[in-house]
Amino acid sequence: MRGEDGVDFNKTGLFDGKIVIYNSIETEYTELSRGWRYIHGMNSFIEPNGFLSEMEYAELIADMKETAASGQYLWMSPYYVYRGKKK
Repeated sequence: MRGEDGVDFNKTGLFDGKIVIYNSIETEYTELSRGWRYIHGMNSFIEPNGFLSEMEYAELIADMKETAASGQYLWMSPYYVYRGKKK
């Protein structure tokens, strides 16, 4: 079985199955949500160690709050799962 990138996932031939994708979708931007935690964890990307200035990071946080307040927030996390059986 080859993944979309052409890499053999089941080179050994020990399994029959396929890769399926499940999506976790959030519409709430709260401290308990994955999206909130991810965005607030990005503070490690602030210069000089990262690629965002403090101003850019503050703008990102403000944009996320505004997007959530307007009801347009959506966060999706894909999960790739190999669903199959051993031969």
